[in-house]
Amino acid sequence: MTRMTLAVASILFSMPIAAATDALTFTIRSGSQSTASGAGSSLRWITPTDVANVVPGSGPPTSAEPFGVHLNLATMAGDGDGDGFHPEFPVAPKLDALHIKIHGETTATLRDVFFSTDIDFPCAGSGVIEPGDISAIALDANTDGMIDDVLIRTALGIPPSALLDVDAFTKSALSVYLSFEQDMFILGGTVWLEDGGVVVIPASAITWSGYQAVAVSPSSAVVAFHEAGADAICANAVAGNHLGSPVTAIGDLDGLEVDPAGGSFLSDDGSLVLPNLIFCGEQLTGGGIVSTVGGGSIAVLNGIPMGTVWEYGPTTGSQIGMKPDMKTSLNGLALSGPTHRFVLDTKTPYLPAPDTVHFAAGGATPGLYVTWLMRIYGDNTPGGYQPSLDAWNPCFPDWFMSNASLAGIVADANGVAEGYVPYSGGVPAGMTLVLQGITLVDDAYVGLSAPITMQF
Repeated sequence: MTRMTLAVASILFSMPIAAATDALTFTIRSGSQSTASGAGSSLRWITPTDVANVVPGSGPPTSAEPFGVHLNLATMAGDGDGDGFHPEFPVAPKLDALHIKIHGETTATLRDVFFSTDIDFPCAGSGVIEPGDISAIALDANTDGMIDDVLIRTALGIPPSALLDVDAFTKSALSVYLSFEQDMFILGGTVWLEDGGVVVIPASAITWSGYQAVAVSPSSAVVAFHEAGADAICANAVAGNHLGSPVTAIGDLDGLEVDPAGGSFLSDDGSLVLPNLIFCGEQLTGGGIVSTVGGGSIAVLNGIPMGTVWEYGPTTGSQIGMKPDMKTSLNGLALSGPTHRFVLDTKTPYLPAPDTVHFAAGGATPGLYVTWLMRIYGDNTPGGYQPSLDAWNPCFPDWFMSNASLAGIVADANGVAEGYVPYSGGVPAGMTLVLQGITLVDDAYVGLSAPITMQF
């Protein structure tokens, strides 16, 4: 116990590293896609319920890796649906819109990832992340909303009962940019907005309290561009899809971010000067991203084109650090400074019988030990969550009060530490085990991973 106390104490003091380039955080629309490294057992796969992170141009080879997997989010949210099962699988059909609260700093963690989902995502502490909300998960399984569906409906000028599913979101200079899953009439029924279009709620129409929107002016949304505009941007960009065919229509616009290249364009009605945006969408398969720069161009991050001109071949996914056979598109995207990515996962979240327990940690420093911290909780009542404490850690900011540990495993050349431990049975049904990885990062500070929960 003394050793554990000293380890946790050392977590509280860390020195951030200066950001120099843009990191891309993203989700995918469908399927299961392998990262370019192909390393790390379950961690080499990205699914629609996982969040990936890559620094384009950081190779060779550049490889996207998990920043947060569905089991991390499920542990953070607790048993929100009250079914008594804590390692929920999956956490949602897919994660939609993404936004990083801390942009341009190196301390962004999974607590700073704001998202929307396809279905209601209840958090055991308080609140539900609905398809029309943009929220993160805060300490003690609470929602941490940035803007909710009520305010968005008000700004759009649509009825409180109207269906609303946010597909894409970004925030710039206190203005909010959005795209939606469904086509709909907005502004009191006077404007038809398609699922490939984008609206902006201007900063002048939003009242902010910190990073949370608390009020909006009714019917204040302005169309940045309609779907026809998004189609024209794709056509002008001459980007190819995963087959090498030209993309001339966006389909459903799924991810938005401000283009770090700068510049501006006019809103559809000419009333607003808006920062250039980058976006992804249903038909930009191969993980392509385009920009509003110049009326339509392939987005460029850290000097790397986020797609291929169709005449020169397909867009493969390698530009975003995936294996070059990616057939799906991105579903959400956000930019930040380089992050401290240290993540834990397992292929055995549920252990109703004797089994070989699997652990995998990714993002560790090659050659250094990763230790698994753990705490067994009693038969949790439905709707419970794993409590944690602030730890001020640059990898994951809270500690789940572990009171035991498993022997350390050395991370391989890909920064992956993977282990298998026999479980012979005997733990009462319903008991849960919460785990975090702990390691020395770059010989500079002690890092904590995002947590996972196993259940017996």
